[in-house]
Amino acid sequence: MSGRKFVQIFASLSANLGQMGVGHCVPLSSYLLTQLVPGGGDLVLTEEEGSWFASMFVVGSLTGSLVGGYQCDFLGRRWSMVVDCVSMALGLLTISLAPSTTFLLLGRFLTGHCSGSNLVSTPIFVSEISHPDLRGTTSMLTMACYTFGFFASMLSGAILPWRVATGVFMVTPLLSAFLLIFLHESPTWLLRKGRKDQARDALYFYRGDEDTVKLELRRCQENIDSQQSSAGMPLLTGMPLLTRCKLLWRRSLSPEFLKPFLFLNLILNFGLEWAGFPVLAFYMHSILKQMKIPLNEYWVAVALAGYRSFLTVGLSFVMYKARRRPVYLLSGSLIVVATSCLAAYNWLAPTMEDSLREATSYLPLLAVVLMYTGFGLGYGPIVFMLQGELLPADMRSFGSGLLGILDNISLFVAVKMSPRIISSLGVGGAFMMFSFFCLSNLVIVFFIMPETKGLSLEDIEDYYKNKKKVEVEVEEK
Repeated sequence: MSGRKFVQIFASLSANLGQMGVGHCVPLSSYLLTQLVPGGGDLVLTEEEGSWFASMFVVGSLTGSLVGGYQCDFLGRRWSMVVDCVSMALGLLTISLAPSTTFLLLGRFLTGHCSGSNLVSTPIFVSEISHPDLRGTTSMLTMACYTFGFFASMLSGAILPWRVATGVFMVTPLLSAFLLIFLHESPTWLLRKGRKDQARDALYFYRGDEDTVKLELRRCQENIDSQQSSAGMPLLTGMPLLTRCKLLWRRSLSPEFLKPFLFLNLILNFGLEWAGFPVLAFYMHSILKQMKIPLNEYWVAVALAGYRSFLTVGLSFVMYKARRRPVYLLSGSLIVVATSCLAAYNWLAPTMEDSLREATSYLPLLAVVLMYTGFGLGYGPIVFMLQGELLPADMRSFGSGLLGILDNISLFVAVKMSPRIISSLGVGGAFMMFSFFCLSNLVIVFFIMPETKGLSLEDIEDYYKNKKKVEVEVEEK
């Protein structure tokens, strides 16, 4: 019995408005730099300054991921998100009113930092307030809101001056911060901090049923006690720093943390970042131009962002009916097919006759659409859904922060190396490499990915402890 479904969905949406703000921030450089050229306005960036503006977001995301885990554990999930959203709005305001390059870079760094930190706390908060029957839907909102924010940013950048567009985007994170103030904190975090009465009130706010509250609180408390006794991890407050580090290191080597952490690294830092999506996000216009698609590259990029957004949003309302494993494997298979087709076309196109090349000129675009279809179907959203589900409660903040750091390093390497890979191997060779990475990821996932639909967070922890075999009957609705 999930109870108070509307409250859980509303709370998850309020939290994920911060991720919509992240979606606004990511593509700023793609259209802002085209307007900061001689004759384009009062502020002009050189090529070197433009590259710094684009990469400063990733640098900020690295620091945000590093700080986010500790911030999320110290302030709580809810207040951590409030701080991130207010700071993100401040960063956008700094960019919008920037009188010089220094302020542009400062605002870009601040938005990146808040984005990295927010991506740590949001999936954790959503997973901890959501009933297992509803968690599939609420967890999908993270990627749905991000992709919609990305599309809104691309569209606004096409029709509005960059200063106006950036200023308007402040509304989204500020709205998220405002709504979060009226919600309750994560019951799991409150229980871990020893605030049992507040945890009971918070869980009742999200469930609305006393019997369900008692059952979930008892199960959560038993799980916390089990973690502390089996791993020697009492609450670390007040302990010397060296002692805390030793206990944290011991806990990080335990199977219930190490196994899901390594698995999440596989599907996030290898399976997702090296499947071709960062290349499309950062170099979409130049790649479309090389493919010689007979349409305006700029508006094709906007249309593709819109397609990915609406597909992800639409699927979020039916995702709760689907099992994670088969959906992830199916969506990944679509991406393998799409990247292989892109590689094959770019290899064969130079040998085609002009009439045949003209007749097949839309095939690369269809392949990119198929890639985004696989992404929206589950290859992207399920990754972030599992991030909030698989890590044990006492290490969830630390693990998510560390995942964010490694993810941003992987993203930075992928983005920086892509132009050199394309110049060395060509577009065809680059996408064949992405196809190989994606296929390798799917082969490994087939053997190690657990099915989490219908399981409580405590059941998932038990699965990795090998404490008991957890099985769930998934009803077809």
